Amino acid sequence: MQIDKEKGLCFTCDEKFTPTHKCPNKYMFLLQTDDQEGADPDPDPPDSAIVNESELNAYHHLSYNALKGANGLGTIKFQGQIQGVNLQILLDSGSSDNFIQPRIAHFLQLPIEPTPQFQVMVGNGNVLKAEGCVRQLQVKVQNQVLELSVVLLLIAGVDLVLGVSWLATLGPHVADYSSLTLKFMM
Repeated sequence: MQIDKEKGLCFTCDEKFTPTHKCPNKYMFLLQTDDQEGADPDPDPPDSAIVNESELNAYHHLSYNALKGANGLGTIKFQGQIQGVNLQILLDSGSSDNFIQPRIAHFLQLPIEPTPQFQVMVGNGNVLKAEGCVRQLQVKVQNQVLELSVVLLLIAGVDLVLGVSWLATLGPHVADYSSLTLKFMM
């Protein structure tokens, strides 16, 4: 691959690559696994005092990296804007949903809808209750406007977390966490 990159060739068809290149060899790969009913449970199940196994799937989840706003495996941190206000955004493939700091939502006077029963299991095993949600929030990132629903949850280190619910809207994409890049088709 490195040789093809140095020569400026397409990685799949070995033709000269240009921004308008149309590769004749288009492939789509699908990885499918079989869930086995008798499979062993996780080696370290959560403490039953925090949450019992039957309730585990009822919760949305936020990774420990997102909870603390830390860079870690599966995260990319960048800048964005809401209503002209700069904020730190963490792209986190380990979080199920999009989350925003409640102080940011209140400061910007965003239309907050109540979310009774919306609970989030955070990376340390605790469960937090969401304070509400904002639908159709417009976030500007690199001159592109993203419209997404976010849940108000007390997080540290960043103002907004984009989770798997946003990543799923991109369709197929390539994330390179070593170079902190995300590639997808628009």
